[in-house]
Amino acid sequence: MIKTHYNIYNYINTMRKGFLYFMEKTVKISINGIVQGVGFRPFVKRLADELGIKGTVSNRGSYVAIEVTGDEAIVEEFVEKIKLDAPDRAMIQRVEIAESEEIQYFDFSIITSAHESGEIMIPADIAICDKCKRELFDESNRRYQHPFINCTDCGPRLTILESMPYDRERTTMKAFAMCPECGGEYYNPTSRRFDAQPVCCPKCGPRLRSDYDGDSAEALSHDTDLKKIKET
Repeated sequence: MIKTHYNIYNYINTMRKGFLYFMEKTVKISINGIVQGVGFRPFVKRLADELGIKGTVSNRGSYVAIEVTGDEAIVEEFVEKIKLDAPDRAMIQRVEIAESEEIQYFDFSIITSAHESGEIMIPADIAICDKCKRELFDESNRRYQHPFINCTDCGPRLTILESMPYDRERTTMKAFAMCPECGGEYYNPTSRRFDAQPVCCPKCGPRLRSDYDGDSAEALSHDTDLKKIKET
């Protein structure tokens, strides 16, 4: 009797899993518009993790490419949330969705970019956001008075770009290897600096140079009082 119940349980469980698998689908999503340099890939990654969707996201130069596998209703919710909750600096012009062959993903990840032809829109440099401004003047913060402070929501974009797609290795920031602290933020999906290409700090970022009274340029340390620079 126990063996019979066990077999029935296994049969029902197998059928249930098969039904759920049948309801899942894989789709390719192309997002066109201002979607580079605005924190779009980190946003998509966090949204996918929130909804339990597996797949990938990457830059393709003129658009962001997303491929996901999940429950049909959840995938539809995912697409709607992308449209409604996109980063403030993003501007979605077109969303294209196409069903794809079933692919088994084990998580959701940001993968290597690839350049494809098409119209490319990159935002201008973005003025410092309120959160970075608070850090800038917080003496206990490791980026206190750091002139190149930035995050996913602000900082240089177009002026540091050398080629597309927009990734750190194709910007002037490629010359500045991230320190462990900045690297920890860059690779942490919960961080405000997750996948922020210009991320840096006084330890690993560019240094400010100034010309005093027409003399040759002098390198300033990161702890130089910003007031001195303003007064000269």
